[in-house]
Amino acid sequence: EELDQLRGLIRPGDKVHQALAHPDAPQWVKLPASGSGFVNADTDHHDYGSSHLVRVVADVGRSYQADYLLWHPGAAPISTNDASLRAGGVTKDHESHQNGLDLDLRLPRKDGTAGTQVSNPNYDRETAWAQIRAFGQHPQVERILFHDDQLLKRAKAEPWGYKVLDGGPVHKNHFHVDVAPPDLKPAPR
Repeated sequence: EELDQLRGLIRPGDKVHQALAHPDAPQWVKLPASGSGFVNADTDHHDYGSSHLVRVVADVGRSYQADYLLWHPGAAPISTNDASLRAGGVTKDHESHQNGLDLDLRLPRKDGTAGTQVSNPNYDRETAWAQIRAFGQHPQVERILFHDDQLLKRAKAEPWGYKVLDGGPVHKNHFHVDVAPPDLKPAPR
């Protein structure tokens, strides 16, 4: 069965087939334009992902709204950018972002918008920290790649800090989130 999966084969009754038949199996969807605590800022058609990713973004957005935006009303909402192309697969823009579980997020600015770099004076580090914390605390988030030495140090003190890694200079204008695939038990027979 594992060899079949490596070859991309799905056989009736195998684990992959059972997971796909599960009532909660992820579907391929377009990320919503907005939701509680977040906006979709993608402009280059990389705004598709798994319904599982959308659920995680919605959960994190609600948490960020309640824990941060409520107390900082002028702060930027979470600004999603690139996830995957409409049908997934290889994209020239990213090495990953192929399976609907990867997401890039634009960095918040002090004026309540998003789209800046860590070195820019308009970068809102505290809001970025609140957004990273909201993703880091979510149990389905596996990894966060980022390049802000101050926040990387800060994350080390958190119980979820092992998820936050230095993604190098390519991540100085956004942070990248990897969401774990859903843990679906085989559908009941």
